[in-house]
Amino acid sequence: MAKLTNEEIAKTNVVRATFENGTWIVLVSDESGFIYRVDFEGEENESNDSLLLKVHNGLLEEDKYEAPVIVEPTVRDTIVGLTPKE
Repeated sequence: MAKLTNEEIAKTNVVRATFENGTWIVLVSDESGFIYRVDFEGEENESNDSLLLKVHNGLLEEDKYEAPVIVEPTVRDTIVGLTPKE
């Protein structure tokens, strides 16, 4: 799978950051509303700049969510009711 690029990461926003048992759990939303989770060990009193750098580096390792491509069938109504020919 493709990884997030620096340009894509620059368009994300932190949704929530929590600290539990020596680990930061940070949720980040991209332009499409997909949520990425980045976990890393740290200190409760780390600066925002330090946390954002670690989140950025963690996102570089994440697989990028790809929206599924839904194939629309081609329907030809103009032949409905006609008899097949030889």
